[in-house]
Amino acid sequence: NVARSRRMVGLFINTIPCRVAIADRQEVLPWLQSIQAQQVASEQYAYTPLVKIQAASNLPQNAPLFESIVVFENYPVSTTASANGDGVEIVALESLEQTNYPLTLVAVLESELLLKMSYDTSRFSADTVARMLEHFQQLLAGIVTQPETPIDRLPLLTPTELHQRDNWQQPQSYPSQSCLHQHFEHIAATRPDQIAITCGEDRWTYAQLNERANQLAHHLRNHCGITTDTLVGLCVERSLHTILGILAILKAGGAYVPLDPDYPTERLTFIVEDAHLNIILTAASSRERCPQPHEQLICLDGDWALIATQPTTNPTHHSTPEQLAYIIYTSGSTGVPKGVLITHHNVLRLFASTQSYYQFNSSDVWTMFHSYAFDFSVWEIWGALLYGGRLVIVPFWISRSPEDFAHLLRHEGVTVLNQTPSAFVRLIQSAALSDENTHTSSLALRWVIFGGEALDLASLQPWFERTTGDSNAQTAQLVNMYGITETTVHVTYRLITQADVNAGRGSIIGRPIGDLRLYILDAGLQHLPIGVAGEIYVGGDGLARGYLHRDELTAERFIADPFVPGERLYKTGDLAKYLPTGELEYLGRSDHQVKIRGFRIELGEIETILSQHPAIVQTVVLANTSSSGQQQLVAYCVTAPDTEQRQPSTTELRTFLGNQLPDYMVPAAFVMMAQFPLTTNGKLDRQALPAPDLSAELANSYVAPQTELEQQLAAIWADVLGLERVGREDNFFAIGGDSILSLQIIARANQAGIQLTPKQLFTYQSISTLATVAGTGAVITAEQGIVTGSVPLTPIQQWFLAQELPHPEHFNLSMLLMVPEELDAGYLQQVLTALVSHHDALRLAFTLSDEQNWQQYQTGMRDELPQLAVVDLGQLSPVEQTERLTEICSQQQASLDLGVGCLLSATLFGMGAGQPQRLLLVVHHLAVDAVSWRILLDDLQLAYEQVSGGETIRLPAKTTSWREWSQQLAGADFGGELAYWQGQAAQQCASFTFRSARGEYGGVDGDGFGVTG
Repeated sequence: NVARSRRMVGLFINTIPCRVAIADRQEVLPWLQSIQAQQVASEQYAYTPLVKIQAASNLPQNAPLFESIVVFENYPVSTTASANGDGVEIVALESLEQTNYPLTLVAVLESELLLKMSYDTSRFSADTVARMLEHFQQLLAGIVTQPETPIDRLPLLTPTELHQRDNWQQPQSYPSQSCLHQHFEHIAATRPDQIAITCGEDRWTYAQLNERANQLAHHLRNHCGITTDTLVGLCVERSLHTILGILAILKAGGAYVPLDPDYPTERLTFIVEDAHLNIILTAASSRERCPQPHEQLICLDGDWALIATQPTTNPTHHSTPEQLAYIIYTSGSTGVPKGVLITHHNVLRLFASTQSYYQFNSSDVWTMFHSYAFDFSVWEIWGALLYGGRLVIVPFWISRSPEDFAHLLRHEGVTVLNQTPSAFVRLIQSAALSDENTHTSSLALRWVIFGGEALDLASLQPWFERTTGDSNAQTAQLVNMYGITETTVHVTYRLITQADVNAGRGSIIGRPIGDLRLYILDAGLQHLPIGVAGEIYVGGDGLARGYLHRDELTAERFIADPFVPGERLYKTGDLAKYLPTGELEYLGRSDHQVKIRGFRIELGEIETILSQHPAIVQTVVLANTSSSGQQQLVAYCVTAPDTEQRQPSTTELRTFLGNQLPDYMVPAAFVMMAQFPLTTNGKLDRQALPAPDLSAELANSYVAPQTELEQQLAAIWADVLGLERVGREDNFFAIGGDSILSLQIIARANQAGIQLTPKQLFTYQSISTLATVAGTGAVITAEQGIVTGSVPLTPIQQWFLAQELPHPEHFNLSMLLMVPEELDAGYLQQVLTALVSHHDALRLAFTLSDEQNWQQYQTGMRDELPQLAVVDLGQLSPVEQTERLTEICSQQQASLDLGVGCLLSATLFGMGAGQPQRLLLVVHHLAVDAVSWRILLDDLQLAYEQVSGGETIRLPAKTTSWREWSQQLAGADFGGELAYWQGQAAQQCASFTFRSARGEYGGVDGDGFGVTG
């Protein structure tokens, strides 16, 4: 229609964007007709430039209006055309389309329909595009053959792909002939004297545990009337009583309902009412926090005299594997928790279907790290007891202290460790496992099994770096297992290797375990292709019965399997995609559920409870990432108009929620708003919600510290948490603290002379309460500054030097640290110089006298020592980097010279742009041990923070100089003690047996010991 356009050189084709909507269950033909009508109506805008359409939309300026385009070639040219019958004849026609869009589909209609796809190779692989065309072809065939079918029911996968899915998972059946407690009774009969459970110094053998559980089970039957599927509450702290109660309830024929005493009373009361609990087992330590049952409360320690009158024999069993074993309550979207019904068979088939992976046995030592109200504990408890292993019950405060938990793993010889990924990251970052040599040689771990939340593979890099190359280490296998409570703990299995980490892969969850079916489906329950995100549906023997007293919700979440008649599927709400290998990659939640500290949380439940506050009219709760990299909950609230003058404080809201929800469901921050931002469609604009400002929030409830100690603690908290100030009543965890930051708090406090432990910080969570238990150091009178001169050899030094080792300089401890890319080598050199100057033992020099006797001296500072070596590995490939780094580390470990007066060596490795550096520290064993490593690292961190901040380096005062310590050991006061121990060593000792980390038994006799003076 443009004047003289026929005389112009074109191409005069304009693109009309088409916004396509698909209604639920819309049929194909009406949908195609609506698109055709829309296209015709849009012709009036054909001359509108795309840039103007973009400007009229609500898209950001840099966002593309569309990223895919369909080109239908329909040129008015025929290959049979000729000029006057004998002119030029077109024998072949081919056009070239070139666009700047990531994906272009070209359709050419000749004697048959030809489809071509051009694509951006940086975003799509050839295999992906080939699959797209196959799926499009399958879709077109479905439209032709099934024109009245709803669009979301049209087939997408080819028959070959459907057959491939069947081959990827071939579930087997693992029938159960008995119940959980009967399996335990068999183990108790065959291994009566083997230790079954321990908690601190308390321990019971299988026989002792079985007999006590039998007595309690008889009591429950005879005095409480427990029968098949009777629900019994269990409200005890983590202890031997936890396992005793679970076993006894099962033996009596009932099912246990966990009531963690650390949960709010309101939540526990709801569970008691919802489950109609007539009987609850408790103990004296948790009785005050235990809600009252409808009929009877049994105190396991207080009432034990009566319980102990019952027989110790196994009760007669009338149970079947299909009976209930337990009910665990999970978060509910309506604000009401829901109880999941799990049977004995659900649990037994879990272990039967995974035993080929793990080969669990009686030599295994497990930890019960998690609350028994968290279904990960089911795997921990029965993984030990079904195979005759030992279960170590971890006290709550130890589970929150990575240092103490690492020591427990080492002390107990744990072989099977189950962790949420975030807990494991904190564990491997702890100082107790930061030494490569200590880690690889002292842990007995066979398996580390992840569950409870998405696994970030990159977080495992430090673990693999410490274990690689140590031929003496018994390296643990790492496994990622995806699962949900409704499908009995675990659903998939995937062994994680260093190659996975190096490849930068996503959260791979592998394939379903032996007896489960797993599908990735769209909203219409249709199979989705490789690489396309969809919802996970699970079928098989792991599915729970459903939800207690929630028939409608059970029917909604446990649906009929459209692929296997007569079977069920569980609709998980989790998103994943298939990889070309048939494995699955986890992508997150499809709804508003999140996982915090391993607990699955319905954000809607928190919103429902919070909206019940009289001053709140609207609320939304989101999960975001804190400054320390941890996930935290943030609540956004709109208050009623008439409450402006009495806007609720964050303390008030926390208390309100804390009375009804567990602590992990109470938001870390609250943001008060006049109104919520909305999108152009009138929906809540979550992206526009402001980031929480904890400093402003705390200003409203600030109470100034009163004593000098409170002021010191408040200053440390504020510095570590990045806050302007901290009040004496502020809760550490409510203002952004977490387990990782708690370690920094303790280190800073100890450096300031304030003695704190992780247990104290977890128990006393405010400045005012913590100050009442914090200890202050004694007045330090030790020699300060650089101490030089001759120093007596200590007994252990005399022993070492008397060995006449061929390479005594190689008897050292080393540590390879991952440090930030921006760490400055110049600052680090100043820090190392300060460390050697401050710690006298690092300046020791050892020489032989003319009489061939060893002597040690403390030297002064030398300008050239210590010298930081800087090595750039950035130009090498990852494999070459590892090889070169290993080579240099070996050289540095052999480079110390005992005679020069510097027992520390340091090397900084640059790994390339965007990559953390590596710092190798080597210190001779004559100057450092595992304990003093922590002191050195704390001092190194403190000194670097000071020098990089423009401050003078000031390290904590020495409590005792090396010279003073050596002189004390050489003094007369220790002569009596030396004589005593030499006398003890001279006595003949009877041989004793010991058990190695591998479970082997051996003998040692008294001739193997000696004492050196």
